[in-house]
Amino acid sequence: MNIDISAATGELKCKIGSRIKEERKRKKWSQAKLGEEITNMLGAHEDGRAKSQGNISDWESGKRVPDLKCLICLSRLFTCSLGYLLGEYDARTYGENEIAKTIGLSPKSVNLLSSMNAWGVSDDYSMVLDKLISDSCYKNKGHRSILDLICLYLSYESEEGAKQKRVIWKNGVITDDADDGYIDPSAIALSDSLIEDAILIEISNALRDLKHSK
Repeated sequence: MNIDISAATGELKCKIGSRIKEERKRKKWSQAKLGEEITNMLGAHEDGRAKSQGNISDWESGKRVPDLKCLICLSRLFTCSLGYLLGEYDARTYGENEIAKTIGLSPKSVNLLSSMNAWGVSDDYSMVLDKLISDSCYKNKGHRSILDLICLYLSYESEEGAKQKRVIWKNGVITDDADDGYIDPSAIALSDSLIEDAILIEISNALRDLKHSK
């Protein structure tokens, strides 16, 4: 995608505006509502002003073209690709539903990654995601991947009413498998916050190891 927004022709500006208007109406939003949604996602102007109905009206009439930050925001709000908003093609997405179904991400996430990649603003994110996915391939008894630890942290919930406590620390390693064993009910109970803090420490150590790995 090689579109110079600042050099957009009048015809292209009108096409971009038409697509923004079409997508706004698809969401059944007023121009003021769209301005609020953009402000909620990006924050207000430096002087504290929110995106106004006038801003949206100028975009939709073809008087002005949104800047890159606003275009990415619109792409996320409308769940469509930047190429579609900019008139590069008529399909709303990069086949996000098929991609999402294959890799297990939400269509919204797939659309965001596709849009950011198209603009070349996601190199750092791509590098991080690639490292995290590669790291997860080496899970074994001596190595617990960062994604695995994050999953444990986000999904951890204490078992209310349980007579036995799960073993969270076993030989210094956090475990959560069904065959990890149990401790006696009379043993010192670990609070949820302590367990979560322990997992965060493991995540921190794993990130440090990943940073210095080849």
